[in-house]
Amino acid sequence: RVITLRLVYIGFDMFNLYLLMRLLALYDIGEHWLILYAFHPLVVMEFVGNLHLEVFMLTGLLVFGIGLKEKRPGLAIVGLTFAIHMKLLPVILIPYLILRHRRGLQISIVALFVAFVPFGYLLFTGTLENWMESISYYNQLFEFNGSVYLLFRDLGFLIFGYNTISWLGPLLNLIAAGLILYFSFFYRYQKG
Repeated sequence: RVITLRLVYIGFDMFNLYLLMRLLALYDIGEHWLILYAFHPLVVMEFVGNLHLEVFMLTGLLVFGIGLKEKRPGLAIVGLTFAIHMKLLPVILIPYLILRHRRGLQISIVALFVAFVPFGYLLFTGTLENWMESISYYNQLFEFNGSVYLLFRDLGFLIFGYNTISWLGPLLNLIAAGLILYFSFFYRYQKG
């Protein structure tokens, strides 16, 4: 069973190599840079050794990048949606995409995203309620916010005398969302 999973992961990693080669060609970047990804030991360990879902998320992000470069919003949104279904991390790209692209593409991104994301979670989990419960666990029960959270948690113990994850997790998420929106908006006007 583990061998079968590893073979699936290796298959997706090979597909990622193809997609990355295609993306490099679209941006006129030499394909020799592909070696940095293909033989990087951390990539091999994460994807094949540890069986983390980032290999699938990367597939979605590469399809998304190809769809954007080829001006195919449908393909881009399918790729982004797939990536989001694998890991929630690509959600941070959405404000940037909405603020950066022309009006027609903005509407397409929002409409397709609103249509595909809930459908995918309904397909995989049965209800949106399960997805929202998972996000709630992620924010309020588990300590996935890294070193910033650990610093504030220790300060919370020092000041309040208890673990402040129940309100600190959502507060850190609001701060992160504010920073993402700020930089998305700032980048648009800086480059535009």
